[in-house]
Amino acid sequence: MLPRMINKTLFDPDPALSRQPQIVASVLTYLGTLPFLYGVLWALNVVATPPLPFSIEAALMGYTVVIISFIAGIHWGLAVSFYSHRSTQQWHSNARPLDDDTEFCSLTRQQNSKHFSESNFSIMALFISSNVMALWAWLMLLLWFVSTQQAWSSWLSWLGLAMAFAVLLTVDYVWARVNDTHSWLWLLRWQASSVAIVSMFAMAFKTA
Repeated sequence: MLPRMINKTLFDPDPALSRQPQIVASVLTYLGTLPFLYGVLWALNVVATPPLPFSIEAALMGYTVVIISFIAGIHWGLAVSFYSHRSTQQWHSNARPLDDDTEFCSLTRQQNSKHFSESNFSIMALFISSNVMALWAWLMLLLWFVSTQQAWSSWLSWLGLAMAFAVLLTVDYVWARVNDTHSWLWLLRWQASSVAIVSMFAMAFKTA
């Protein structure tokens, strides 16, 4: 289980203080969904193909791989942050002198030891999943390149990318629920990922 190592007030201070970063993150995220929205419209033949030196499908494929790798990088950074914060907590816990209630202090340290053991698994899971998702996106890109010889590989690669977005969103959901933080960021991620997943299915339908 992911540890409650980051104080809620660190990410949810006075609304007046946190509003500006939230606005910037929201604007950038919504702008980032525009290529996916265009992909949906293009796949449904709502918009025409503009005269570009590259195909819309190739452009969206490259953009999708970049975004998945970007989100995976966020999860890697989250794992590093958890590990650094936990190490600091552990040092302070071990450095704190025992008081007269030795039995209470011993029980507290046993609980902390179990907590840190559980957090080790969570941190390693984040490290591994972030790498797996980035590599998965790369593999889907390679699979898409095979579409010049095999027609089925194109739509299969889009479905694979949709699955990647779903997995990354699930990781965000678990982290937000366990740590009770970033409620606004989770909502933002859900909205953007939903658009991306719809776009992936639209492209799969277009290329099937």
